[in-house]
Amino acid sequence: AKVHVVKGEIEEACQEHNKIGHMTHAQIEAQIALWPAAEREARKKGLFMSLAGLIYPNWSEANEIEKFSDYHQGMWDIGKVKLVYVLDPHDRKPFAMTWFAIFPNSDVIAIAEWPAEDYESFTASPVNDINAYRDLILQTEAEIGRVPDRRLIDPNFGNAPKAGEGESVKQMLADACRNCKNKFPREQEHKALEICQHKLYFQDPPDAIESGHIRVRAAIGDESKGIRPKLFAMKDCRNFCHGHRTYAYREHKDQTRGLSLIA
Repeated sequence: AKVHVVKGEIEEACQEHNKIGHMTHAQIEAQIALWPAAEREARKKGLFMSLAGLIYPNWSEANEIEKFSDYHQGMWDIGKVKLVYVLDPHDRKPFAMTWFAIFPNSDVIAIAEWPAEDYESFTASPVNDINAYRDLILQTEAEIGRVPDRRLIDPNFGNAPKAGEGESVKQMLADACRNCKNKFPREQEHKALEICQHKLYFQDPPDAIESGHIRVRAAIGDESKGIRPKLFAMKDCRNFCHGHRTYAYREHKDQTRGLSLIA
């Protein structure tokens, strides 16, 4: 089958410069301003693009590793590594969580994640049992062999009241767990806070998506230019790797809103 390609410049859609245009010139200028700078000229003129819209186009095999290097393993073995846990909660789909090892040379490696391959029961329907997530977190950290130095949570959803609950995810995880509460009569449940060793406390990271993208791009490096990566992921972190390979902008049907993000 033959493939026919019709190219067109965005200016052809302008009402002020084309009789069949459907956008004002101001709308077109606003749209162009929202496009990634590296793609702006090609998008304006309807040219072919490679890896169009990818937010992390330099993510490659160089960022995905099978095991620690000798340096990383050595630092891990002597405890010269900070462990950071990041939680992205949600009401309508499973929570996303990743554990990062941060090394003295500023290398960062995603070493564990959830969902993993065995999360079917969590994708079948929304999970509202916060204690099930607490168990997953603690179980994973037991397997890693250490407790995180910091726990970070999405500052928006993490602090908003969870659907059907009066408290936020952050508040619920900082409360005593179900098993410890069950050790006391209901009227004395508050005493569980004193004995529970399963409380999880979180901090809010900066709520700055665009500056975060810039920092991650810099950490990813650029293999084609010989710039060594500072951000890696174990290949077992399949969702993390897939997300960084495919995270992209998409056009929104509502032209006034321009570009949005999808994972």
